This record gives sequence, structure tokens and C-alpha cells, in this order.
Amino acid sequence: MRVLLISDTEAKGGAAIAAARMARALAEAGVELGMAVNDPVEGPAAGPWERFVLRSARTADWSETPVPALEDEVNGALRGILDEFQPDAVSVHNIHGGGKVGWNVNMVGLCAKRVPTVWTLHDAWSFTGRCAFPGNCPEYADTCGKRCPSPDGYPFLDRSRISREFSRKQRVLHTAEQLAAVTPSRWMAELARKGIWQGREVRVIPNCLDATVYRPREDAAKRLGIDPARRTVLLCAADFADSRKGFDLALEALATGKCGPLQALVMGRGGDLPEWPGVSVVPLGFVDGPERKSLVYSAAHVMLHPAREDNLPNAVLESMACGTPVAGFAVGGMPDLVTTGENGVLSEDVSGPGLAEAMGRCLRNSRSMGVAARQHVLENFTGQQLSERWMELVGGMRPCARTHAATSA
Repeated sequence: MRVLLISDTEAKGGAAIAAARMARALAEAGVELGMAVNDPVEGPAAGPWERFVLRSARTADWSETPVPALEDEVNGALRGILDEFQPDAVSVHNIHGGGKVGWNVNMVGLCAKRVPTVWTLHDAWSFTGRCAFPGNCPEYADTCGKRCPSPDGYPFLDRSRISREFSRKQRVLHTAEQLAAVTPSRWMAELARKGIWQGREVRVIPNCLDATVYRPREDAAKRLGIDPARRTVLLCAADFADSRKGFDLALEALATGKCGPLQALVMGRGGDLPEWPGVSVVPLGFVDGPERKSLVYSAAHVMLHPAREDNLPNAVLESMACGTPVAGFAVGGMPDLVTTGENGVLSEDVSGPGLAEAMGRCLRNSRSMGVAARQHVLENFTGQQLSERWMELVGGMRPCARTHAATSA
């Protein structure tokens, strides 16, 4: 079987990391892979796939997008990649990061006309006019743009174009013959089914990771040069300034002082913490590489994930695989990962005090919850499970790929 993945970046960002993990799982199952990307890594491909760089010759400003000429160029190039690689199926991941170089939703319809195409919904962009996470806005269910509460958020799209872009997505989803969606969480599936994915196959297939790499590490605190005797909490995010990530709520939780003396590891950019009595801050900056990251996870007694809204966060999965329980909120896809009282604690109260209470429970039961957290990952988030479920889904779709390959040869 030959599968072409489409991802706006090859290795940057949570969606690209999840896509790469899926690709490696498919490769281990014997699938031949290609990957079309806008933003490749330097040097050879980052994984077991043949890489195709897909982008227009010109880069537009976000304020100009969408640019029809750039989109036509990219769509034509994508047809060429399909002709060359001859996939049996296509796996689409995030594409909205490529808008400045012509990436567009019609790419999905183009693929679905040829072969079974599965779009993994790492966020809500496929069924909204612009946003990746709709928050409390109900407009995405049937219309978008007229009363958009966040027109200036990422990915940017001029307010006057939001309704038009929403209509274009409707056309693609309503007319594509061989198109299904995969969501990593039950929550994202529910959102998609309420919106323009209604009536189409939307299947929940969780992300995976390599638990032989993300595993508990011995003497992690000593190897990082921090005090192993102090109770340690971990905060991590690519962008602490994003209000959706809830960094302000984590600050409130730490400021309560309810959990006694702590050291707080901060992994990510822009996460400067104020000093409080009893809390020593250890800024780690951006941490690259799974081995180093697993060392950081292993050094903590609990990871705080204060997001107000999230799908199936890679960081939570990684922390749990390393035997570190997670304290967060019962929002989004978090209940798919964390069972309160067993492998972590999720607060129903989305507030700093609510997070502080969850953190305290995790600290008091860190060892037993950590063991249960890793076991939960080993039982439910393996690459073999993902590849089997994904190929089962594709196998049940209209099998036009081999016919197309034969006629195009």
C-alpha cells in the first residue's frame, strides 16, 4: 500500500509531530510513504517517507490570502505529485499553515476525487471559516464570519473573506466522494459532526507515540541538575502567550501556595514566571529531541496542563508515557487521556484554584498515578493500534486508487 501524507510542516508543531508519528507507525506496518510539505526540514527527509516540497513560487502576506493564482499553482503541483507517487490513499493533516504559499482546502477535494482521502482533524479549521478552535462560538455549526468573535486570531483571514472561505469548505466536504475524517479525541469528533462534517464518516483514532523513547528515566532530576528531593511541577507549551493554553491559570495555581515548597520547571518559549515564596523557577527554554524531553518529564512529579481548550495534546501523552501524572481541566479531549483519581486529576472548575487542587491531589499520589498513566498509554496509544484502525477505515472506503493507478500508468 502507498500512502501520501499532506502536512503544512514536516516537523514543526504538534500536528506535524503527530502526523510524523502516524507515518512511522504506517511504515512499520509495511506501508510505502510519501509526504507533501510546505515547510521541510533542512537536509534529508525527517522520516521514512519520500518528500515532496509543495509551495508556490511567491509568498503572499496573510492579509492577501487566499490568492487564487498561488492556489492554482499549488493545486497543479499537487496533481503532479499524485501522478508521480501514485498513492492508494491520502492522509491529510494540517494545511492552514501554508496559506501564504497557496495551500487551500481544494487540495483535499482534488485528492478525494482520485483516491480514498482521510483528513486528520488536529483542530477545528476544516469546519470553520477561519479559526482552529471555536471556543464558545456556535456559529461554525451552520455559518461563519458574520459575527466572528476572533477575526484577528491565527490563522489570519480578513473578516470579509471568512464567510466565503466557510462556503468553500462546505462545497468540498459536500461534494468529495472519497473523504472521511479522523479525530484524535471524542470531543473533536462531536464538534465536527455538529458542523459541516455532519453526514460523513468521522472516526476517532487517537494519536500514538513511541513509548520505548518516551519512558521513565532514572535519576532524571540529578541529570538535569535540579534538586531531586523537592516536589517538582512542570509547565510546557510552545507559546505561553496563547490565552487558550491557560498559562495565566497556571500562574494563579502556583500563587496560591497550597502545595507547599515547589520547584517549577518551565519548558517552552516566553514562559517567564514571577518569584513566589516557596516556589523556585527553573526555566529550560525550548527543549528539542524526545530523549531530552523525556528526561524533563521524568524529573517532574506532576505536569500542569492548564489549557482552556485542547484536542489530544502531545505533551500530555508524552508526560504520561514517562510516568508523570497530569493535572488539568476536564475540557476538550483531556478526558480521553486522564481519568481523575487514577492516572491524574482533571478539575471541573476551570480556574487557578481548581488547578491548584488538582495539582495537590497529583502530588500526593504521584507515584501510583504515574504508574497508571504509563500503563494507560501502553494499552491505548500505540502505533500498531493507530495503523490498524487507520487502514481498516481506508479499506472500507471506495477503493478507486488502484484503478486510477492502473489507468494513469
